[in-house]
Amino acid sequence: MAACQVGDKRTAAAGMEADHLSPCERQKDMQQAEQVLKHLVSRFLPEAAEGMHATYQLELSGDEGGRWHVVVGEGKCELREGAADQPDTTIAMSAEDFQALIERRLDVMQAYSNGRVQVTGNLWLAMQLGEVFGF
Repeated sequence: MAACQVGDKRTAAAGMEADHLSPCERQKDMQQAEQVLKHLVSRFLPEAAEGMHATYQLELSGDEGGRWHVVVGEGKCELREGAADQPDTTIAMSAEDFQALIERRLDVMQAYSNGRVQVTGNLWLAMQLGEVFGF
């Protein structure tokens, strides 16, 4: 179904973890957030991304937050930890809201209107995220 993979390149999600967590707790929370993101890319719909070449940067706040980016192009997508060099669009929100969004428990337009989702860069690409990943 999906032509996605998790990238081998690992970089620090500097500044995105909660300061009150031990290194072991941070690692566990990062792993939980990464599992949510792996679920997202497993839902990738190559036909919806036909002709698309984009880098989405996701900045998720909260204890389970972190920074990742998803590269979409040529019918494939790849999840990578850390910031992208030049993302086309950056989406910032809480890790909890992001999980609710991909589980269809949160309406993205309402969340955007209420300031729970911030988008910088190409707004059109951000709007395509749901179509490309089936939520």
